[in-house]
Amino acid sequence: MHTLYWAPGTAAFAPQAVMEEIGLEYELRYVDLDKAEHRSPEYLAVNPGGYV
Repeated sequence: MHTLYWAPGTAAFAPQAVMEEIGLEYELRYVDLDKAEHRSPEYLAVNPGGYV
């Protein structure tokens, strides 16, 4: 299963639409940009650039 990290105002809708279209199983994980969750050590371990 894949994990899609998303936040409002990001481009996460496009990959989500593709995953839905091809029937790929995925989990959505909300990233709170106001709380800087995209800068946490846990998130940076997955995405060193910190982008959502």
